[in-house]
Amino acid sequence: MVLTPSQLQTATAKTCKEHSVLKHDLFTSYRSKIDGEFVAQLVPFLEKLGSRILCRRVCVFWDKLCLKSGLKWEDGFIGGLTGSYVIMYVLSEESLRQMIENVQNGIEDYVLLEIEAGVSLADARILPILIDSAGTTFSEITGHGSLFNPTTYPDLLHVKSSTNFRKTMTDLFLNQVIHTAPDHTKIHNIAYDIVDLIEPLPGDS
Repeated sequence: MVLTPSQLQTATAKTCKEHSVLKHDLFTSYRSKIDGEFVAQLVPFLEKLGSRILCRRVCVFWDKLCLKSGLKWEDGFIGGLTGSYVIMYVLSEESLRQMIENVQNGIEDYVLLEIEAGVSLADARILPILIDSAGTTFSEITGHGSLFNPTTYPDLLHVKSSTNFRKTMTDLFLNQVIHTAPDHTKIHNIAYDIVDLIEPLPGDS
C-alpha cells in the first residue's frame, strides 16, 4: 500500500471520539501485541504530566481510545498521524524483529507503513522511542548488527510499497531518539522529554 501526498493530506479531518479534537499533540505508533503494555503505562501519565506542565490539555492519539470503529486504516491511523503535531514511534527489539520478518516474508507491516507515512511528511516532528533490553550498553544498542542501527535492515522493498525498507529506517533514525528500558520508573522519566518536544519548556533553547 502506497500513500500519495494527496492521500496523506486528505486523511486528516476526523474528530477524535475521546478528545473531541481534530488535531492531537502526539500520535502514538506501536505494535499492540508486543508493546501495548508499555504504551498503556506511558500515555495516561504523559497526558497528566503534559497538562500540568503546559497548563493546558494535552491530547495523545492512542488507538484504544481515539480510533473510531469502522474507519479504513488510512482514515483512522493515518488520519490521526497526519493530524498530530508530534509522531511518536514506540519500537522494542521484539517489534523490530517482527517487522524484519514480515518484510522478508512479503507480509504487509502496519507499523512500518506508519513509519513510511511519517518520514514522508516534510514538516513532521518525529520521535522514535527505542525500548532496550535490560543491561545493554550504548555500544551494544547502536553497534553493528543492532536493531537500532539502520544498516541492520534488509535492502528490500516493503510489500505493496515503493519505499526501500533500509532507507525508511535510515530516515527514521536520523531523528533524535530516546532510549529507555521497559520499567515504570524509566517510562515516567522519558515523559518529560516527550512533553518538551510537544512544547519546549521554559528555559530550553
